[in-house]
Amino acid sequence: MSDSRKRSVTVEPNEHMTRDVIGEETVALAVSRFRQDPAVGAVVSFAGIVRADSKDDGVVRAIEFTAHEPIAERATRALIDRLVEQTPGESIKVHVQHRLGEVPVGEAPIVIVAAAGHRKETFALCSEI
Repeated sequence: MSDSRKRSVTVEPNEHMTRDVIGEETVALAVSRFRQDPAVGAVVSFAGIVRADSKDDGVVRAIEFTAHEPIAERATRALIDRLVEQTPGESIKVHVQHRLGEVPVGEAPIVIVAAAGHRKETFALCSEI
């Protein structure tokens, strides 16, 4: 930032990989927390949903997500930190959770909530994660 205001950055949760179901309340709570910051002018949320695509051998019923969790955590945090650094604004907030294990059709393997001062920057941040 070019002026003397202190930049506020929030990245949550501490561990982005989870084996728990990511429910709608996760998004609602993040939005509720982020909108309390008076420097936030936009909050964007994204939930990727497993869908029942048709394949040669049938219909998708679930997707299995695997990762070496320590490496996945570091890579996710590095990506978030890089994108936050590139995002202009006084206050930047990000909530990212990615589910591991079997995720059935209709459930979310990933949830992203981003907040910043303006719509354009907030959509860009959310879409790049």
